[in-house]
Amino acid sequence: MGKVRLFLIGFVGLLYSAQLGNSYSGGAPDAVCSTMIPGHSVSPQKGPSPYTIKLSSTNVKGGETVDVTLGTSGPPFAGFFAIGTKANSELVPVGSMKAGGVQGDAQEIQPVPCKTGKGITHKNSEPKSSVTFTWEVPNEEGDYVLL
Repeated sequence: MGKVRLFLIGFVGLLYSAQLGNSYSGGAPDAVCSTMIPGHSVSPQKGPSPYTIKLSSTNVKGGETVDVTLGTSGPPFAGFFAIGTKANSELVPVGSMKAGGVQGDAQEIQPVPCKTGKGITHKNSEPKSSVTFTWEVPNEEGDYVLL
C-alpha cells in the first residue's frame, strides 16, 4: 500500500459557538456533505479561530486510522461537521468516520452517511469543549484533506 498524506484545511464555519448561533440539535443534515455550508443564519467568523484541531498523525498508509480532536480555547461549541476528501478535488467525502477517543464522545457525536463516504457531526446541541473522532482513510495512495 502507498502512503497517504493528510492535510488539515480547517473548519470554516463548521464549529458553531454555543453563544453565537443555533446548531441543528440532532446533527448536520446529509445535504452538507456536498456543500459544507451549514445552513445557519450566523455569519462566518472573520478573526482568528478559538478552536484547535489536532491529528494523531499526518502520514499514514491507506486503510489506517487517524484520531482527530476538536477543542476550544474560547467559548464552547454546540455543533460541528467534518469530512475527509481527496486533495485538490471536488467535495466528495471519502473514508469512514466514527466516534473515537474518550468513551463519552460516542454519546456526543455520530457519523453522517454521505453518498461516497462518511462525515461526522454532533448528536446534540449541548456545549462542548472537546470531541474526538476517528477517520479511516481510503485504501488508495494519495493526498487527502480533512475539512
